[in-house]
Amino acid sequence: MVAFWQALSFFEQVIFIITIPATVIIFLQLILLFFSLGGDDFDLDDPSDFDGDGYNDFSVSDVGGLRLITVRGVVAFLAVGGWTTLWLAESVGRWPALGIGVLAGLLAMLLLALAMRAAHRLQQEGNLQLENAVGREAVVYIPIIPGQKGGKVNIVLQGRLCELDAETDGEETLHAGESVMVQSVVGTSLLVHKKL
Repeated sequence: MVAFWQALSFFEQVIFIITIPATVIIFLQLILLFFSLGGDDFDLDDPSDFDGDGYNDFSVSDVGGLRLITVRGVVAFLAVGGWTTLWLAESVGRWPALGIGVLAGLLAMLLLALAMRAAHRLQQEGNLQLENAVGREAVVYIPIIPGQKGGKVNIVLQGRLCELDAETDGEETLHAGESVMVQSVVGTSLLVHKKL
């Protein structure tokens, strides 16, 4: 290992010192991501329990745009740019290799930013619109007793099978397995009646 290190030029040693930690960080992020520990979301316990209702409510995650300079982006830039520079240093020379490495790193940052933006859009566009359930058929999952809440139905809504709260204004209990029709939406619950 010592002979390998001494065989490298000072330029290559500097690039190696930058590239190896960046690569290790990328692999650590990847491993943490597999175990759902590498996301951008975090939560803090705040004893003040502040809540407000404002006209311009928004979430920080709703801020759009292409975020090139992030921790992941910089690490990807250093890793991809470093490995590209090391790979090309002997064949094309130091400075052209460094230029190509910088371009490869910038391309990696751009592709990562585009991928993160696409993933964020997928996450944001998955909202369920209960109004789309009106007029559709559903199957009772948990019995729905007239005048009481707590019943549930299974319904295919927006291309996915959903289990939703349901209630009825009818006279009889709707039992598990019965087909029902959705009349309307009441808050976060579906108003259903027995299918005729």
